[in-house]
Amino acid sequence: MIRTLIILCLSLSLISCGKVRTQRLFGKLPPLGNIAGLEEPPSAPINATELPIALRICTALGKKRAFLATSISGTTPKRIAYNFSLERKDCKQKVIETKSLIAEILSSNPDLYYSAPESTNEFIDVITDTTIALSEVCPAVIADPTKQIKNSTIPINSNKIYFVKFSHDNVSGFDSVQINTKIANSTGGYDPQDAQLVTIYTNILQVTDANNLGVEKERSQYIKCTGREYTTRKETFIRSILL
Repeated sequence: MIRTLIILCLSLSLISCGKVRTQRLFGKLPPLGNIAGLEEPPSAPINATELPIALRICTALGKKRAFLATSISGTTPKRIAYNFSLERKDCKQKVIETKSLIAEILSSNPDLYYSAPESTNEFIDVITDTTIALSEVCPAVIADPTKQIKNSTIPINSNKIYFVKFSHDNVSGFDSVQINTKIANSTGGYDPQDAQLVTIYTNILQVTDANNLGVEKERSQYIKCTGREYTTRKETFIRSILL
């Protein structure tokens, strides 16, 4: 009887250890499968470490939006474009397209968007402080950089919810914002749509042209396939151009 109890206890211990080991190895897997090391932003206020980064990003994005809107829609309109390199990978992370493209910035009041005739795979929306995922976060941060604010937004008349996370790379010196988008499902919940990581020029010393402050230095989008697989679309900024 005693021997049977010992064996049973040892068996239970092994099962328990297996569970603990699995949790330590993988943690709580986010819906997008920990894509490229991107953990899903928590459902919590933006913390004190992120707030200064958020302020730099939102301020730079606001300046970019004001400059572009004034330049392309002012009394003496200018044609401005950004030169990007585009790379796309399939679900197996095999490169399926690489291209250098010229994306002209156009206005559809009040939004700004990209138009690149040589590609149909470029990002269309220009990231600014009024981008739907940041439209509530940025005004709140700029109004009071010390106040805790939510990292999630549910736009009115939208079936999507957005989670944002701000980070700073101490090695490169660049600030980034991660935007996870979820879409409403038939059961009243939300399913993952995509995750994006956008690195922004927020320091005037990072750019050769002051008007490029707030430009997306690099923007990557990850869309889940099956299991742990995902597709990738990445654009890297090269230069701005007056057409």
